[in-house]
Amino acid sequence: MATIHDVARLAKVSIKTVSRVLNGEDTVRPSTRSIVEQAIRELEYTPHVGARSMRSKRSGLVAMITGEISSADWVPYKGGLTAIPIIHGAQQTFRTAGKTLLIAATHGDPDDVAELFRTFHAHRVEGLVFSTGYHREVAFGFDFPFPTVLVNCFDRTGTPAIVPDDELAQRKVVEDMVRAGHRSIGMIGLPAAIVAGRLRRKAFLEVATDAGLPKSAVHFAEGSRIDGERETSVLTSAISEILEASNPPTALCFGNDLMAMRAIQEFDRMGLKIGRDIAVWGYDNDLAICESVLPRLSTVSLPYYEMGVAAADMLMSVIGSGPAPASRTRICGELVVRESSGITRPRLVSS
Repeated sequence: MATIHDVARLAKVSIKTVSRVLNGEDTVRPSTRSIVEQAIRELEYTPHVGARSMRSKRSGLVAMITGEISSADWVPYKGGLTAIPIIHGAQQTFRTAGKTLLIAATHGDPDDVAELFRTFHAHRVEGLVFSTGYHREVAFGFDFPFPTVLVNCFDRTGTPAIVPDDELAQRKVVEDMVRAGHRSIGMIGLPAAIVAGRLRRKAFLEVATDAGLPKSAVHFAEGSRIDGERETSVLTSAISEILEASNPPTALCFGNDLMAMRAIQEFDRMGLKIGRDIAVWGYDNDLAICESVLPRLSTVSLPYYEMGVAAADMLMSVIGSGPAPASRTRICGELVVRESSGITRPRLVSS
């Protein structure tokens, strides 16, 4: 491998001049810089990252951990790979900033999480983004050894966090139902044990109240966020409970697209025409579901890519300016309106 000495000899300059070119210093004449850069290309010279980071006290490395803190309630994410768009958004931002992103995954062992933090600290990362598979509260039990930003999760100590605005997004769904003229509406939501379940139910009930709907025209039941025989049974029971009410809804929204798909299948068996007899909304914008069911499913997207970008931006700001004040930034997704909600052609409603 070529060394900085080899570059200096080929370019007929001092080692210090080569170092100044590598560090982007503006004290080097353009003509000299061009000669040094040509020598670097010819020799395929790669600077020693460790040595440069020791001199600058900056490694140029940032890290991301994806996974859960508590293995007791971890389940595979059924609506798509949450981490991928979050990683993609963060990576785009870090690349623009000239940082190299290191990624590690964990499926829930707290000891693994602590060990990963220690490992990244040993590699002199400048900061870390911690991401979970769904919106939730986390607890670490140790102090962070470097600047850390949470994404899709939050803690009680005020660590800077980027989370989806579940409440506002759900409000937009219900407001669309009301604007479409539905005067009896329903929701089969996520379990109350889940943060998003509580926030979305709150939004559903608030919009219904604001719209002046009587209690007999507002229907809520809990479903389940994952697939399986027991979860399908829970969903079927919830649907029957709501549709057998004295004033059954003409529009129903669900806690995720999977539940909405299962419901559409159930409505088909009942002989109900989706989009005409009953309007259906999902949540997540899982394209494998939304674009394959007939009619196609209206839903709301989760802004994972935007959350990844925001988390990376926040981390870069903390790295550059010092500790950030305790904060929780909420990002709202978009309504994606398709035929299942009664619209005959697709349209996109910005958040």
